[in-house]
Amino acid sequence: MKKLYVLIILLSGVHALYAQQQKDTTHHRKFTPASQLDQLIADKMRATLDLEPAQWRKILRINQEISEQKKNAFKSSTDREKVGTELQRIEDERESRYCEVLSEKQQNLYKQKRKYLLSSNQ
Repeated sequence: MKKLYVLIILLSGVHALYAQQQKDTTHHRKFTPASQLDQLIADKMRATLDLEPAQWRKILRINQEISEQKKNAFKSSTDREKVGTELQRIEDERESRYCEVLSEKQQNLYKQKRKYLLSSNQ
């Protein structure tokens, strides 16, 4: 009988550890609302590219407009290929609009650090 109790306790412990591990992996990536992401990207660009306040405001406005376009792209179709093409067009637009705001030196640095700057990682 003691062996049965020990076995039940051990299995309960293993189950609890497994459940905790599953919980940790299922919530690994946090969702960031678009408005917070727009601000985060603009703030990272300000710090990394040494943006002037006027540039920062323009970048933030571009990010907000891009987010709205992306949201509309997802709503406009259920065809993944069509949505993907539209999202690429929107990202290309972001790049060209950033170039209108950034100096040549800032553009070069942006191109080097683009992946970091446009990510939701802080």
